[in-house]
Parts: sequence; C-alpha cells; structure tokens
Amino acid sequence: MLPNFAIAASRSAGLLSNARSQWRRLYASDAPSGSQAAKSLTQGLANALARVPQAAYKVLPGEARTLVDASRRPGTFQRVVSLQLDSFWQRHARKVYVLAGVFAAYALWRTMYGITSTFINLSETMAAGGFLALSASIVILGALYLKRKYTIDPAVACRLAMTRLNTHPGVLEVMGAPLVSSPVRASVVTGGGLRFKGLAPKIRSRRAQIIFPLTGSERRGLVSIEAKKRKRIFIEGGPAIYSRGGILDELRDPFLRAVAAQDVFVKEDDAEDEEDERLEEAQALAAKPKPLEQGGGMYFWERMTLGFQKLRHKFNTPSPLPAQPKKS
Repeated sequence: MLPNFAIAASRSAGLLSNARSQWRRLYASDAPSGSQAAKSLTQGLANALARVPQAAYKVLPGEARTLVDASRRPGTFQRVVSLQLDSFWQRHARKVYVLAGVFAAYALWRTMYGITSTFINLSETMAAGGFLALSASIVILGALYLKRKYTIDPAVACRLAMTRLNTHPGVLEVMGAPLVSSPVRASVVTGGGLRFKGLAPKIRSRRAQIIFPLTGSERRGLVSIEAKKRKRIFIEGGPAIYSRGGILDELRDPFLRAVAAQDVFVKEDDAEDEEDERLEEAQALAAKPKPLEQGGGMYFWERMTLGFQKLRHKFNTPSPLPAQPKKS
C-alpha cells in the first residue's frame, strides 16, 4: 500500500512541477503569445488536477473505494451518513444521556458554588456537598420533564379519550350514561427518539395506537384511537382509524374474545374467593383451643400428669360386683 501511495504522490508532484515551469515560461514570453499559452496551461493544469484524485483513488482499500463510489451517486452519501449516525445513536444513546447528565450536573454545581462563594463565606465541605446534591436534583428533574415532554403514556391518552367520550352527546345517546372504561387495553407505541437527515438531528413524533372496551348503561363497545405526541397530545378516532391496517387488527379479535369472557373470569374469581373463605374458617376452627379432656390448654408434662392420675384413679376404684340372682 505504501509504495503505491508514494508512486501516486510522486506523479502528482511531477504534474505540479511541470505546471510551475510552464507558468514561468509564460511570464518570460510576449503578451500575445502569452494569452494563448495561458489558455493551454490552464487546460493542462485542470487535466493534471483531475488526474490527482484518480491516482489517489487507485491506492485506496476496497471499503474506501465503495464509500467513494456511493458518495458520487446523488442522495446516496446523505443516506449512508444518516444510517451510520442512526446506528451509532442506537448503540450509544444511553451512554450519551449519562455523560450529558453528569456534565450538566458538574457544570451547574461549579457555577452555583462559584457564584455563592463570591458573596457568602461558607464551609467548603458543606457548601460543596449541598450544591452537588442540588445540582444533581435539578438535572434529574430536568430529565423527567424532558421525558414527559417527548414521550406518550397510553394511560394519559385513554383518560383524554374518556373525557371526550363522556361529553359527546351522540355516544351518550347510543351507549347510555355514564361511560366506564376497563383496565384491560392493548396499545402499540411507535416513534420517538432521534433520527438523522444527513447531519441534522430531528426528533421523531411518538404515536400510540390503543384499543379498550367501553361500557355504558345500555350497550357495550370497543374504542380504537390513535394518539400522537407532537408538542402536545392529539387524539384521533373514527372509522378510518378503526379499520386502519396494522398490528391492532390482529389483536382486535382475541381482545374481543377476552373482553367477552370477562364475566366468566369474574365468576371464577368469586368461586375462588368463596373457597378461600371456607378454608380460612376451617383453619380458624382448627386453631381454636381444645377442651381439657382432649388435652387443650396444657403443656406436655401437664397432660402426662393428668393421664397418670386418671389411670391411678381407675385402678384404685373398685369395680362393682355383679348382681346375684335372687332365690325365690
């Protein structure tokens, strides 16, 4: 590799030296002939400079040649750079977040400590520890705020949807008031994070597709919504969202069967609760103290003493004689 690179460099240097010598001869010649020579020299210099990348391209390794070929095609270089940046971000996003948080906490700590020590004379150890804890708390609160701002919670979207449904006159007329949702829901969250368009990072908007059952005083139904987080939460619904193809279409039928079997599950839970109550009553009855005749409420040696006394009383007490038949 090094000899080839040296050959290419020597060729480039030779072309440039020839161009310099021609320029010197141009300045030494007359003006009319100098204009024609300048044109030819400019053309020769352009050809020489055009040969330099080709000579350097020949000594590049295979992977570098592939990258150069891709960069010459329109739009390919930008896509390659975007994919490389996306891959780097997916591998090292957590590390970048941690390093950014540590750097922000350190910078905030030194700034607050420096400003405060200028006006107030505080103990160095106590002030350093206190400001370090304060800066760490501020960074954590800022991270939580950013997470809440750029992420979407399906539970929040469901609450907003229930607020709209409970104030919609058409839904209330058909379903009956009040409307109650169920904790059983299916949701798919997509988007979020950074994406790169060339070298410019952008934030993807998050979307959440949610289905959950709805129960009214007259009918039951199924709600299918799509929530989008873009500076705020936007909720969309309707037949188009309900019939939109995707993962929720595959989940809708088993979800409906699970909701329909909810009454069966409630009966099974009630039967299990009754069985647990009977078992607890039996255990409480078994744990009650027994009568003294059955050995309840006594220690082992007390039961042994009582048994010995009963046995001695049995032997000491004379048994009654059998009755003699009377003679007539």
